[in-house]
Amino acid sequence: MLNHTNEFGGIVYSQKVLLTLVEKGLTREQAYIIVQRNALDAFQNHGDFKANLYKDKEVCKYLSKEDIEDIFMPDAFLKNVDEIYSRVL
Repeated sequence: MLNHTNEFGGIVYSQKVLLTLVEKGLTREQAYIIVQRNALDAFQNHGDFKANLYKDKEVCKYLSKEDIEDIFMPDAFLKNVDEIYSRVL
């Protein structure tokens, strides 16, 4: 599961990047263009989404390195795992 999460440099976090950019003041459309550009580059070129964000000057206007690191923390996706398993099992 961790390998899939990290595939293409964490492309799975693209929605969280989009939402954070919107919180920082961009419109959803502006944020979508930025995220799509970086995610597609990572996917089509077997690249690294997170590295693309660090290199994108437009992203860096709105997100600090700390913001990007926080976005790519898997904790938010895993916070309810125990509860989910207890319900299922």
